[in-house]
Amino acid sequence: MRNPYQSSRRSQKNSVDLEQHYALACKNQSWADYQAMNLSLEKFIFELLPYAEQENVKLSIMMTPDGQSVFLDAQKVLLDLKNFLYEIYSQAPQFFQQNPDVPLPRKIRLN
Repeated sequence: MRNPYQSSRRSQKNSVDLEQHYALACKNQSWADYQAMNLSLEKFIFELLPYAEQENVKLSIMMTPDGQSVFLDAQKVLLDLKNFLYEIYSQAPQFFQQNPDVPLPRKIRLN
């Protein structure tokens, strides 16, 4: 059985293609003048989320091309990510050795 936490280069490439396609599909109406960009998980956790929390900005999660979305507080997203990373760590700690760009859950501080 394949480890669900183990990624392959092929699935990573397909994921990037899908992300780019999704980003372009959502680039309409009020987002038409913006450029999509890749953001590492580390930058998202340690830079973007604290900034969003400080500025009281809600995060738009799972936006659809027609503009529908779910809005969440940055602190809630950070807590969910930390809990998910702890789940991975408890089931497959080698994942973090194989993916050193993914932060260990103990390094994530909640305010």
